[in-house]
Amino acid sequence: MRVAGIPASAADSRIETGYGARDTAGNAEETATWMRGRGYHSLRLVTGSYHMPRSLLEFEHALPEARVIPHPVFPHRVHQDAWWRSPGTAALIVTEYSKYLFATARHRLGLPNPAALRDAWLQALHAGAHWLGRC
Repeated sequence: MRVAGIPASAADSRIETGYGARDTAGNAEETATWMRGRGYHSLRLVTGSYHMPRSLLEFEHALPEARVIPHPVFPHRVHQDAWWRSPGTAALIVTEYSKYLFATARHRLGLPNPAALRDAWLQALHAGAHWLGRC
């Protein structure tokens, strides 16, 4: 906003920030709840170009009824033209592709978001520890 010359006060009524998501799938789920609550049916998805395929996958899964419009940005630190020559970019691209494959498999198999699995596991551990403390 600062770069565009728009005062922060002008954005207050146009931008809401969510803090509940821990990952891209959680961000998509949080956004889906927010959009449905306001009756919105389209979304402009802005993220790094290297991250866009997985983001689209997660958002289209969470919001099948909405139109998701991709708007990739191209961070200057990410050397996409010859990514294999830059160790940092190569690691980023390989990691992101691995996450994309995992997300694709997760959706096709009908598995929940890994953060949801982690939360359920931690709740079960906490409940077990609490129960053991009462014995």
